[in-house]
Amino acid sequence: DPSLGDVLAQLDHVATSDDYLGVVIYLDMPELSLTQVETLRAAIEDCRERGKKVFTFAESYGLTDYLLASAGDLVLLQHKGDVDLSGLGFEEMYLAGLFEMIGVQADLLQVGKFKGADEPMTRKGPSEAWSQNMELLLDDLYAQVVDPIAASRGMTREAFEAVMRDSWTMTDENYLRRGVVDRLVDRDMIEVTEVEFGDDFIWDEHMGRTPAAAMNMDNPFALFRVLFQEPTAKARRDSIAVVHARGAISSGD
Repeated sequence: DPSLGDVLAQLDHVATSDDYLGVVIYLDMPELSLTQVETLRAAIEDCRERGKKVFTFAESYGLTDYLLASAGDLVLLQHKGDVDLSGLGFEEMYLAGLFEMIGVQADLLQVGKFKGADEPMTRKGPSEAWSQNMELLLDDLYAQVVDPIAASRGMTREAFEAVMRDSWTMTDENYLRRGVVDRLVDRDMIEVTEVEFGDDFIWDEHMGRTPAAAMNMDNPFALFRVLFQEPTAKARRDSIAVVHARGAISSGD
């Protein structure tokens, strides 16, 4: 799978190249964090500001998928598709009751009432302070999702929240009438692409950049070529490098 950096580089290539009319993003149940979606939204907005059209297609959308899609020009949904605009939430497990049943007592020290790392072991439910922590966190995350969507779709927050409440009962035609999606299309999207791009455009699945996964890495010469090829962009003045570190944060060397 391409990394976030790969996708951003591809979108930048589309945005800055005269060879491209726009980009169609096919979302196939991506597992994206909120931070990744916000970064991709900024890249999509840059494409649009440079005159490129950005369409998003999916068989179904979740809330974070839809946050990404709403940054484009058109949100396309496959006929009979689904848009799940459920809110945000999380679950926590408290084990003090289980420990009572088996005769175990957790011995932990907590410093400060808002520090709740020991609560799953020492309580049967969250403390008032921990509930306040989580409610404020959820409120902030909710605003980061709902407010940009409402602005992108030309709705007030209240209007979009009304759509969220009704979304689980809505059909594809309802999504269209309520302004959740812009077009209901078949998978080939011809009814949109031929109108927006003309009938003589050519698809470029790699957007001008050949991903490493598409190369034959069994061929050592192909591998050496990738390793030693000249970078497409060179720093010409003092610059800041951004390194995308992927994976869990843990203690140790």
